[in-house]
Amino acid sequence: MTPESPLVAAQESAPQVPDKGPSTDMKYLSHAFEARSPLDTMFWDVERVRTARDEHARGCFERSAGLADAMMTDPRIFSGGLQRLGPLLGIPRAVRPGPHWNGGGLSARVRTEAEALLTPDATACPPGTLAAGFVSTAFMGVSILQNVWTPRADGSRVDVEVRPWPMQMSQWNEYRRRYQLFTTEGLIDVEPNDGKWIVVEPNGPRSFKFGAVRPLALVWADRSYAIRDRSNHSQAHGSVGIIGTLPPNVSIDDEEGRKFEEAIQFLHRARAGMVKPNGSSVDTFEPRTMAFQIFGQIVKDNNADVMLALNGLDGTSVYKSISQLDGVRYDLVRVELGAATTSYNAGFLRPWALYNFGDEDVVPRLVWLVPDPREQERIDALGRQHQAFAAAVKAYKAAGFVVDQPLVDQLAKSFGVEPPKLSAVVAVPGKPGLPGPAGDAAAVPPEPTEATEASDLKRESDAAA
Repeated sequence: MTPESPLVAAQESAPQVPDKGPSTDMKYLSHAFEARSPLDTMFWDVERVRTARDEHARGCFERSAGLADAMMTDPRIFSGGLQRLGPLLGIPRAVRPGPHWNGGGLSARVRTEAEALLTPDATACPPGTLAAGFVSTAFMGVSILQNVWTPRADGSRVDVEVRPWPMQMSQWNEYRRRYQLFTTEGLIDVEPNDGKWIVVEPNGPRSFKFGAVRPLALVWADRSYAIRDRSNHSQAHGSVGIIGTLPPNVSIDDEEGRKFEEAIQFLHRARAGMVKPNGSSVDTFEPRTMAFQIFGQIVKDNNADVMLALNGLDGTSVYKSISQLDGVRYDLVRVELGAATTSYNAGFLRPWALYNFGDEDVVPRLVWLVPDPREQERIDALGRQHQAFAAAVKAYKAAGFVVDQPLVDQLAKSFGVEPPKLSAVVAVPGKPGLPGPAGDAAAVPPEPTEATEASDLKRESDAAA
C-alpha cells in the first residue's frame, strides 16, 4: 500500500465526497464510513520497524500505525503517552458564544447547547473521542475524525457523533494533496471541514512527519531486543548447569552411558536424585559473566529518549515545564490544543450550528484555557520580591534601626513592590515611639490622666524605697 496507489472506485451506492465547502447532502453526512480490515498481522523485527518508519515519512500509515499500536505494549512508552495525554484532557475547556446580539439571545442559547455536546457523558464528542484524537496526533502526527449526522424524527435538530478514524487505514496522497481513507466501499478523499471530516494537524500540512512513531521506532526495537535478550540470558544462566563424567571405559553410546545421561537431565527437576555409576562424577557449572548488565543499561538509557520523543522533556532538561502541564513542554501543549481548537471549531461546531440554526453569526467557539507560563513566572517572581522586602524590614527592626515610612518607601522601591503604609502605634512611656501613618518621627504620647499620674507616683515611690 503506497501513496501512489490508484484510486479504487467506490460502489455506486456509496455516498460521494463533495469537492469543497460544507456539504448539504444529508445522505453523505449521515452515512458512517467503515474502515477496511488490515491485510495481515504484523511481526516486528528491526528491518520491518525501519520499513514502517520510512513508509510513514512518505505518508503511508498502514505499517507505522500498526507499529505505534505495538509500541503501547512497552510500559515506558505507554506511560509516556499517558503523560502526554494528561494536560490535553485536564486543561479546562470553554465554549464562547457567537458575536450576534453581543453573545446574548440566540447566541447564548446556541452556546448552551454546544456545551452540552462536550460534557463527559455526552455522545457527540466525549473525552474518549478527544483522547483518541490526541493519541493519534502524538504518535502519528495527525488525527482524522468522522462526523455522523442523524436528523431527529420531529425535524427539530440534526444530532452528531464524532468518531475517530483508524490511521492504519489512511494515507497521504502527495499528488492530490489530500488524505485518503481505505473504506469498505473503496478509497475516498478527505475534504477537511466539509461537515463530514475533521483533520487535526498540529504542525501544519504534512504533520505526520512530526509523529513520535518516527523517533521512537528504533528506540522501541532496541528496548524490545534488550528485554528479550535479558530474559534469554536469565533463562540460560539463572540456574546452574550440571556436568556428568562417565566412568572409565564407558561410552556415551553404551546403554549405561545413555541411562547416565537421562539421569543427569532429570536432576534439573525439583527434589530430583540419582544413583551414580561406580567411577562417575557429577559436578555443577555456573557461568561467571557480567554481560547481563548491558541489557538493563540499554533499557535505562532508552527511557530518556522515550520521554523526549513524547513530551519534549526527560526530567533532566534545562527547559522546565509549568506545574499544570505535568512535565510536558508548554509549546507542545500549546500547539496541539491550538490545532484542536481550529479543527474542532471549523469541522465540528460550525457545521453543527449551521445545520441546526442556519446563522453564521451564532456559531460558538470552543477554546482550551491553556495556562500562560509567563503569568505564572510573574506571580512567582512577585512573591519572591515581597518575601525579600518583608525580610529586609524585619532585619532593620531587629538591628534596632528606626523603621519609618520613608525607609519603608525606599526599601519597597528597591525590591520593586508597592510600599505599604505603617500603622499608627501609641508610644509606651519610657520607650521610643514608633512612626505614625504620615511618617512622623515618633508617635505623640497620650495626655496624662489621673490614673496614669497615680501609677507614675507609685512607680517613683517604689524605686526610692
